[in-house]
Amino acid sequence: MTRVISCVRNRYSYNSSQIRFDQKLSFNDVYLCGLERETLILFEIYANINDEIDSGLTYEVIEGYPMYLIGWCSQALFDHEYNLIAGECYLGIIDASVINQTGFYSLRNVFDRECSILTISFPDQAVFWPNIQPRKDMHGYNFTEINHDKQEYLCRLLDRPNLLLADHSTMNEDNRSVTNTTREGLLKKRLFFRILFILDREFANDECHILWSHRRFLTHKPHALPKLLKSRSVWDYPSLIDIYGLIDLVAHDRSIDEIESFELLLPAFPDMYIRSFAYQTLISQLTSHDLLIYLPQLLQIIKFDYNYTSPIIEHLLKESIQDYRLAHKLYWYLRQLLLTENIHFIRYYYLFISLLYVIGENFRIELQNEYNLCLNLKKIGLEIKTIKSNRGSYLNEQLKEFNHDFFHSGQNSCRLPCQFSFLTNNIDVNSCSIFNSLTLPVKLIFNPIDYSGEKYYSIYKIGDDLRQDQIVLQLLSCMDKIWQANDFDFRLSLFNVVQTEERCGFIEMITESETLLEIEKPLGAIKGSFGESALYDWLRLHNTTERDFRIAIDNLTYSCAGYCVATYILGIGDRHNENIMVKKSGQLFHIDFGKYLGDTQKFGWFNR
Repeated sequence: MTRVISCVRNRYSYNSSQIRFDQKLSFNDVYLCGLERETLILFEIYANINDEIDSGLTYEVIEGYPMYLIGWCSQALFDHEYNLIAGECYLGIIDASVINQTGFYSLRNVFDRECSILTISFPDQAVFWPNIQPRKDMHGYNFTEINHDKQEYLCRLLDRPNLLLADHSTMNEDNRSVTNTTREGLLKKRLFFRILFILDREFANDECHILWSHRRFLTHKPHALPKLLKSRSVWDYPSLIDIYGLIDLVAHDRSIDEIESFELLLPAFPDMYIRSFAYQTLISQLTSHDLLIYLPQLLQIIKFDYNYTSPIIEHLLKESIQDYRLAHKLYWYLRQLLLTENIHFIRYYYLFISLLYVIGENFRIELQNEYNLCLNLKKIGLEIKTIKSNRGSYLNEQLKEFNHDFFHSGQNSCRLPCQFSFLTNNIDVNSCSIFNSLTLPVKLIFNPIDYSGEKYYSIYKIGDDLRQDQIVLQLLSCMDKIWQANDFDFRLSLFNVVQTEERCGFIEMITESETLLEIEKPLGAIKGSFGESALYDWLRLHNTTERDFRIAIDNLTYSCAGYCVATYILGIGDRHNENIMVKKSGQLFHIDFGKYLGDTQKFGWFNR
């Protein structure tokens, strides 16, 4: 979409508490009939400041003066019923030095009560966006009717990775967004965006024209729809009839898989008809298990919806009524997002309140008990950090008191944030301990209600952001799902990680396993690490029969192969013998994903 700028300005002293522009913002080249239904007005506030300022602020040179971007907010032009906004709006200004411009719906500061307020008056006029029906007379053409050279050219265009995967505000690099950085840093930044543009570039105008003019020949091509829609430059009211008709035609000619559906939900496509179509297609394909796997992505995607409601939100709430496992996971993800997603807080808060409403009182009380469990454990963990000696004894005393006060000596039960299916009514105090590391994580072992069941081993950690571990393990689950669907079982050992509050949460422990360091220790540091016998002997020790040993070797081989591929694709670094573990049954697995996507750690002269 073309960026249209209208500007008003005024001069005020530093002590002014109120700035009045009293001027009209005029967009002379813009016509209502030519706007998209999801049009936003972005208000950016620039100031010329004599005092020392943050060198990272964006600035423009206006009439010879550097004007720094100090705040921003946005307003949707049409409301949820698609009526044109009218009357007075009060928009809380977001600090530009803290949060970049982002989003595809009205955004304003709702956190800071002391923030500045921008007052905008829209003219009172009754204008509404009509309900658009797609064309019904469209039909596809045979691709082979095109000459061979043009067929090859169109296929090359469709094979090009061109969709931007990030928000538009972080991807657009132009002359006005220049910061006070060193020349070297600026060159690096421009080089980065240049490389990004080459690898993930938009279609040129002539390429867009040829794609769109041949759209009816390409409806049967897998994953072609996002490219065809991206090639369309005009999205006004008359054009939408044809665009929506194309969507219906593609849906009639072939099935849309989940990958293509997710592409249509990228920020590049704000149109709610397209997004609703993609959501409905996705819903028809995702099982309950798939929803659990893709939940983090689905919750991120709704940030790009123009409306607060969407088919996926309704589906998640309906499924949560039927499947408490999904409701449980959704609850803890939303708890996490309410802490981290400041500018999207209202959107997630509405969903959070809706979830609590639909799940019923009994389960709502269960979830509150889990949250109270976490608050009590956090209090104990923080107190442990302040103690310099006898931490183990203090932990023992506090957990005994916790068993009495919270569980009422086994009379009350509670689920765990990291394991929905596990019910506990006390902690095995004598088996708990404190790990000797910087953040002093606590090993917590929960007893089941039925003592004939297995105990649940976990680590409660304060001081680390566990969201990175969460996303890596979720991506490993996605890989495992793809492998299993293609009859490859790499016997991955995955575990649960849940961030319950900011920089604290639970990590599930996989029992009957040891780190490579522990396995190699009996043979010494050098011989154990570089020799072949340490792991072999350890597996022999725990698999005494020939059959069990052979199975353990198979488990080791398959799991090692799977994790080699997965860790390479995800760029997981800082791999050493303390964060690679092996189960007694042979499965190898990785822990501690603090370094990933190429963020490696130096060891001597190489990255590990």
